Amino acid sequence: MISIPGGPLNRPAAEQELTYQAAEEILQSLSGVSGPVDPASLLTTALLPRRENGRSAEPQQVEAKLRLAEARYRMLVEQIPVVTFLAALDRGINELYVSPQIESLLGFSQKEWLENPVLWYTQLHPDDRDRWSLEFARFCASGERFRCEYRFLARDGGVVWVHGEAQLVRDEAGQPLFLQGIAYDITEKKQAEKVLQRLNSALGEANAALARQAEELARSNAELERFAYVVSHDLQEPLRMVSSFTQLLSKRYQGKLGADADEFIGYVVEGAVRMQHLINDLLTCSRVGRTGKGLAPTDCASVFASALANLGMAIEECGAVVTADPLPTVLAEESQLLQVFQNLIANAIKFRKDDQPPQIHVGARRQGAEWLFWVQDNGIGIERQYAARIFLVFQRLHSRRQYPGNGIGLAICKKVVECHGGRIWLESEPGQGSTFFFTLPVSEEDGGHE
Repeated sequence: MISIPGGPLNRPAAEQELTYQAAEEILQSLSGVSGPVDPASLLTTALLPRRENGRSAEPQQVEAKLRLAEARYRMLVEQIPVVTFLAALDRGINELYVSPQIESLLGFSQKEWLENPVLWYTQLHPDDRDRWSLEFARFCASGERFRCEYRFLARDGGVVWVHGEAQLVRDEAGQPLFLQGIAYDITEKKQAEKVLQRLNSALGEANAALARQAEELARSNAELERFAYVVSHDLQEPLRMVSSFTQLLSKRYQGKLGADADEFIGYVVEGAVRMQHLINDLLTCSRVGRTGKGLAPTDCASVFASALANLGMAIEECGAVVTADPLPTVLAEESQLLQVFQNLIANAIKFRKDDQPPQIHVGARRQGAEWLFWVQDNGIGIERQYAARIFLVFQRLHSRRQYPGNGIGLAICKKVVECHGGRIWLESEPGQGSTFFFTLPVSEEDGGHE
C-alpha cells in the first residue's frame, strides 16, 4: 500500500532497475509465472546460492526450498487479519505485493491494487496526505520504524481508519531494497475514542456547572448566615425593651387591671422571653463555623465533663445516669464540640420516659480515617420517618406544652459536625430509645489519639 516516488533513500536508478529485474527474473523462472512477484519470492531469494555462468549449483533443491518457503509465507500473510505489503523504493511507484485482505478492508481487489500504481494515493484521505508525507519523510530521514494512523476512502465511499507500520529491508551493504509493512483497521477504535472524547467533554461541562452551582450555593449560604446574624443581633435591643417594660408593667399593675389584663400581660411576658431564647439560638446557629478560632487537638473526655457540669441541675432533677467510654482526642473547635455533646445529652434528658429515669451512654470507636461517636438513651424514641426531619431548623415533633424548646438544638449539632467534616444521623424506634451517631475525621498530623 506504500510506494515512494524517488527520495533520499533511493539507490541509483540503473542499479535499482537491474536489482529488481534480476530478482523477478530469477523468481519467475523458478516458479514458471510472470507478472508481479509475491513476498514469499522476495523472502526466499536469500536461499539462492550465487549463480555461476547463469546456473545454480543445485537447482532442484533450491526450487524445493523456494516453493516450501513460499507456501509457508503465503499461508501466514494471507491468514492473519491484517494487510501485508511490499513496496519498491525506485524512481516511480512500484507496488510489489499487497495481501488479499486489502479487499475486505477497502473493497478493492488485490489485482486492482497491484495494477493501479496510484490507487493507494488517490484513496488516501485528502486531509491526511500532508501529514502522511511529513511522517514518511521523518521516517526516511531517521531510518526508524514507520508508524502512522491515517484514513482511506473505501470503494463504497466510507472512511476507514488504518494503522500502518513499515520498515526498510536492506541488502548486505546496508542499501535499502524495499519497504515491508502491515496495515489494519482501527475504525472502531477511533469511533470509540470520539465517543469517549464527547463523554469527557460532557463530563467536564457537567463538572464545571456543578462547581458553579456549589460556588453559588456557598455564597448563598454565607449571605444567609450573615443575614441571620445581623437580623438576630439587631432584634436584641428592641426585644430587650419590650421584655423589660412588659415585666415592669406586670410588676406594677398586676392585680389592679383585672384578671383579663393580668392574663394578657402574662402572655406578652412569656412571648418576649421565648423570642429572646429564639434569637439567642439563631445567633448561636449563625456563629457555627464563624468564630475564627480554628481547629485544635481537643480532648473529648474533657469536653464531655464540661457538658455534664453545664447540665448538672437538669441531670440531678430527673435522676439521670450519664456514662461514657474512654473518649479520644480529635481535631476540633472545643466550644462547638461542647455544643454537640451538651445538646445531644440535653435532648436525651428532655425526651425521657415518665416512668423511669434517663440512662444515657456516650461511646466512641475508631473506624478507618474517622472516629464514630454515639449518644444512646432509653427515652421515648421516634419513628424512622422523622429521623432526617429533626435535624432541620425549627422542626418539632411535639408541642411546646409537652416539650419546651425552639427546635434548633439538633440543627446546630448537624451544622457543627458537618463543618468539622463529619456526618450525623439517628437510629431509633418508638418506645425503645434513640441513638445519635456522628463522625469526626482522624487528625492527619497524629493519626488520632485514643
